[in-house]
Amino acid sequence: MAVAQGAPRRAPCSPSNPRGRKASLTLYIIRRILWLVPVLFFVITITFVLMHLAPGSPWDKEGKQLSAAVVRNLNAKYGLSDPFFVQYLRYLWNVAHFDFGLSFQYEDQAVSSLILRSWPPTAVIGTLAFVMIVIFGSASASSPLSDKTPGWTTWWSASVRSAPRRRRLCSASS
Repeated sequence: MAVAQGAPRRAPCSPSNPRGRKASLTLYIIRRILWLVPVLFFVITITFVLMHLAPGSPWDKEGKQLSAAVVRNLNAKYGLSDPFFVQYLRYLWNVAHFDFGLSFQYEDQAVSSLILRSWPPTAVIGTLAFVMIVIFGSASASSPLSDKTPGWTTWWSASVRSAPRRRRLCSASS
């Protein structure tokens, strides 16, 4: 049907020629890795621009107002008083070298060290989620009705989402 609509005909991947299959898979993986660079650049750029467009500054806190002199000193210390393009180029340079600077929230702590400290729990949670996905996905796919019905996992998740929620009978203040 695709040929009738004018789509280009692709060369078949024959199982008798394993070198062709391996080469095409290698080429596919290389293309995906090369696409990682522009996608990361785009995400970094969009994040940087959106953070600068957000109202306020990192020094705005509820109930605690800093004086203008303190704000100027903090902006100079962290390079926030420089022009937008200079800040952007510095940010790209630092991200390329995995240097995320000092944390605004935690005094004199590097963001890289905060990320490294929180990495092991994140890896454990991600690994457990992956194992659960493989187990439940395999169980759902191996069901004899998997091609005719959405599967028990879909049914279960839909019924959990649509379950009635308890209403609070009294307010928190009483």
